[in-house]
Amino acid sequence: MRKRAVVALFALASGGVVTLKEQEPDLPNDSDRTSRSRGAALEGYRRFVPHYPLAPGPDAPIHQAFRVGRVVFLVTDCRSARSPRRLPEGERTMLGEPQRLWLEEQLEAARSAPLVVWVNSVPWITKRDESTKEGWAPFERERRRIADTIVRLGLVERLVMLSGDAHMLALDDGTHSQYSTLPGAPARGFVVAHAAPMDRRPTRKGGPTRTPRWRRTGSTASWTSPRRRRPGARAAAGHAGPARGPRHEARTREVRAGVGVPRLGRADGSLCP
Repeated sequence: MRKRAVVALFALASGGVVTLKEQEPDLPNDSDRTSRSRGAALEGYRRFVPHYPLAPGPDAPIHQAFRVGRVVFLVTDCRSARSPRRLPEGERTMLGEPQRLWLEEQLEAARSAPLVVWVNSVPWITKRDESTKEGWAPFERERRRIADTIVRLGLVERLVMLSGDAHMLALDDGTHSQYSTLPGAPARGFVVAHAAPMDRRPTRKGGPTRTPRWRRTGSTASWTSPRRRRPGARAAAGHAGPARGPRHEARTREVRAGVGVPRLGRADGSLCP
């Protein structure tokens, strides 16, 4: 389980960086396709953010696919085509029909790949509380259809999901990620590796996961497991985070100045400024 997740992360790091917008600017959290800034956000992404080939049309979601060696990456846009949650369950969609059909076609084309990485920007696992408004919970019908497709194509053992949105680190070996209802579907689903922005306030979304969730403590980028942290351990250590010596501070200044930081490439092969 962990080997597949590590291979997925290594392949992504080796192949460059793909940026996916998750939150519309200047609007409340959990905005959807009715956002007033949707058009501007999509246009800004196409004009200024390095990306792989996108679906034609200024109104299309920014889903994309690419390969790093033999690893297939599928990146879905869980924001710009999302329907409002106030709609009846049968009418709700996270991806929109065109993007969902694209995802199913890409999974079909990748059924012989040794590893498929699906970059999904919101929590997939919500079994802790399926009544939550977070992640895929309000879009159960669409989630089940995608899970059925993954089972039907035999990709359960070769698919790793990189998930986001919640400010925590978590890893599930498939114990909780299976949502397929097909006859004969395995009880265990695919691996889910939940990433996190380490400079943001900690949040808790989705779950449960096989390993403990790791959330940031204090005001530093030091992460501890809520279930394993010994009370008072950090205070007893006499510091609020990892030691930061002169070399660390010097490198921080270099990174901020762009020294030794790789430049991102556009889809046409040119480098960003």
